[in-house]
Amino acid sequence: MKRAHQHFFLLALLFIGCALLRFPAAVAVAFLPKAIALEGSEGSLWEGRASALGWMGSIVQQDIRWSFRPDGLWHGQLRWDVRGQLGEEKSQLQLRAGLSDFGLYDAHLTLPAESFLAAEARLKPLRLGGLLRINAPRVALKSGAEIQAAEISVQLESLFSSLLPALGKLGSATLKLTLENQQWHWRVLPLQGPLLISGTGALSLHKQALQGELILQPEKALAARLQPLLPMLQKEGEDQYRLTFN
Repeated sequence: MKRAHQHFFLLALLFIGCALLRFPAAVAVAFLPKAIALEGSEGSLWEGRASALGWMGSIVQQDIRWSFRPDGLWHGQLRWDVRGQLGEEKSQLQLRAGLSDFGLYDAHLTLPAESFLAAEARLKPLRLGGLLRINAPRVALKSGAEIQAAEISVQLESLFSSLLPALGKLGSATLKLTLENQQWHWRVLPLQGPLLISGTGALSLHKQALQGELILQPEKALAARLQPLLPMLQKEGEDQYRLTFN
């Protein structure tokens, strides 16, 4: 009787293992948060592809491919390499899942800025867009809902406003994110362009509240053409405008 139970247990493990190996990606998609959509998925949980990744109704990546890395098992983790693209721009990251953590590693992403900037109520009326180039060495969720992360660098390129398409590119800036006591601290520094952007602030993970301010300093020639946008901002001195988050 004992041997029969052992055989049943082994057969059950074999069945579960085979089911997981062939677990269709289309079924796993059903467990994603509502804000995330994975279109045209095919293959399995371990290796597959999708035609597009959507966030808040906008496509943020195309031709996504993932593949399982068996070497992670030696470290007690499940690991996947994930690749995608936005137009001709490539993105990649490594996804790791262990008994006590889950996270993204070595992420180098190029994403459209429109949907992410529009998620903030104070920025949404400005209808800003551009490209976000994100470098994130490590962002991990530990047991107990604690987040651990190395500094994240984000470069905003080719900033524009669809309210004033004739203006073209307004400028670029770099954003640094550091995590302290489960609160993100951010700092924006201008790079180049007729609109200089700088600022500092914080983002509470528990309260999901953004705080801080941005200072916008347009060149004189540009300021005259930005009149439809400037009433949405607070004027500071002769040539600066403030946008406060609280």
